Amino acid sequence: MGVAPDEVTHVVLTHLHLDHLGWIVQGSADHPDPTFPNARHVVQRAELDPELLGGLYTTHVLPVLDAGLLDIVEGVAELVQGMQLVPTPGHTIGHQSVVVDTGAERLVICGDVFVHPAQVADPGLAYVHEEDPVLAAATRRAVLADAADQPTVIAPAHFEATMAWLDVPTDGVPTVRVRTACRGTK
Repeated sequence: MGVAPDEVTHVVLTHLHLDHLGWIVQGSADHPDPTFPNARHVVQRAELDPELLGGLYTTHVLPVLDAGLLDIVEGVAELVQGMQLVPTPGHTIGHQSVVVDTGAERLVICGDVFVHPAQVADPGLAYVHEEDPVLAAATRRAVLADAADQPTVIAPAHFEATMAWLDVPTDGVPTVRVRTACRGTK
């Protein structure tokens, strides 16, 4: 993308599973260093339970914390104007999404709120690695309800494509249509 690691200013951690934070440190396991040395790494307080994180707390969170680069938020927080961090718990207790609202269209970078497109049609469909499947389903329903209010693009972490147009008809089943690029027609 033409951006050097030291030029990155913010890293939002949707949650602290290895596949979502494994890249925030580099170097040896004995001496990990933050990959983005000038970036604020933002996470929800509820996500920072050392007992739940086990070794990841020591190997990935502490190096960023010790470098003074970890920003801990609680609840809804504005990252920059027009960009909010919104709690979306269930997959993990402190899971958060990034919501960018342009007024005409909304982008929801939703991490693991939806791990498969089938969960859009059936938000009650659980995923084996959800900490609280009932809460996760309620969160998916809430994201879909918000998407009914204005055109919404979701950026889930594990769909085949990075961007998906979320169609939520008022009288039908929500569907997703893959966007192959960030820009383009829906």
